[in-house]
Amino acid sequence: MKRLIQSSVFVTAMILVTAGQGHAQRARTLVGAIGGATTSDICCSINTASRWGGTAGLFAAFRASRQTVVSLEALWTQKGGDPVRLDYIEVPLTFGASMPTGNGDWRARFYTGIGIGFRIGCNSTSSINAFDCDRAKSPEWSWPFGLLLARVNPNGSILGFDIRYNYGLSDTFETLSSSHNRTWYFRVLYGLPFGRN
Repeated sequence: MKRLIQSSVFVTAMILVTAGQGHAQRARTLVGAIGGATTSDICCSINTASRWGGTAGLFAAFRASRQTVVSLEALWTQKGGDPVRLDYIEVPLTFGASMPTGNGDWRARFYTGIGIGFRIGCNSTSSINAFDCDRAKSPEWSWPFGLLLARVNPNGSILGFDIRYNYGLSDTFETLSSSHNRTWYFRVLYGLPFGRN
């Protein structure tokens, strides 16, 4: 897991450096808000039922080239699984390919990256001691990947829908090895151009 995290950070850093040097003249930054619903569970040493929650936050996306986008988010997210609810502040860094669809007004982006989450809340009604909130670990490392479909408006703003799967790379509870948050995100986002194109 440590090598995976180090590799993801290295690849992301290389993309940022290459983007800044090779495609600065075509760069564009978007900033905006994103929010929606989550459904999650905890696996795999103990499997919980899934539960619904919410997520909301801000993002900044840098178009390094016509088809490469790097994005940084700051999110409040509800995870866990019935009967445990865990609230996090997450900071995912993602990168991926962006491709035009149809007449060019729509773009699709496939992406992956690395994320870190800091627990800010916990509520457990479980009789299992391992699910005691005092045993919930923080921070949590995770591996996000997903698909974004967005409409590009004439003023450069975007309105889109995002589906993401987020797999926990670190244990959720300290007394349960292989206890990982697995979370689906269904989100709407709106972004505005920032700075010069």
